[in-house]
Amino acid sequence: MFRSHSPEFLQLIDAPGYTRTHLLTQAKADLLSVPAAVAEIKKMPEGVYLSGHNHIQFYMNHENRVFINPGSCGEPLDGDARASYTILSVNPTGEYSIDERRISYDQLAAATALHTAGYHAYAPIWSDIMEAELCTGRDFFYPLAAHVFETAGKMGEASYPVSNAAWEEAIRTRNTTLPSFCCHPRHTPDLPPTPPTAG
Repeated sequence: MFRSHSPEFLQLIDAPGYTRTHLLTQAKADLLSVPAAVAEIKKMPEGVYLSGHNHIQFYMNHENRVFINPGSCGEPLDGDARASYTILSVNPTGEYSIDERRISYDQLAAATALHTAGYHAYAPIWSDIMEAELCTGRDFFYPLAAHVFETAGKMGEASYPVSNAAWEEAIRTRNTTLPSFCCHPRHTPDLPPTPPTAG
């Protein structure tokens, strides 16, 4: 799975009645709808595979191949801002159990540290994005990255990495409605509470 997902996946996070069951179902459907991904999965030996990177806690069993992503203990991006981790237990006979867990932590302290450590003064856009993600559990980097690559394409750049000029132009022309809500005191909390995790 990539950090960006289908529109259906992204809509689930903000949908009324959102649950982890809905998320897992859509994530699995997204992955298994890509023929190349299914072909690669079939080449893999049966067993348990651990991954990370996209900050989304996830697991699935497909044809005796178990895929586990523990999410992120600092910046989950599946709509639940609590720290996520997963415990994989395997007994001597090879049977396993998967226990996904969430734990609350002091998000205000983490957001405040971006300011007190000087990170916000040095990189205000990244700091605002990280702060919004820390406090909401939603991905605000991907929309900016998509805009950067779109801008680079308009400037005639067709490969990665893009130039500083493309980044600067994208930041200048980005949608400036980056969230004005968060747990940091300088924000106005206008977001409903994060929905509970199910499953």
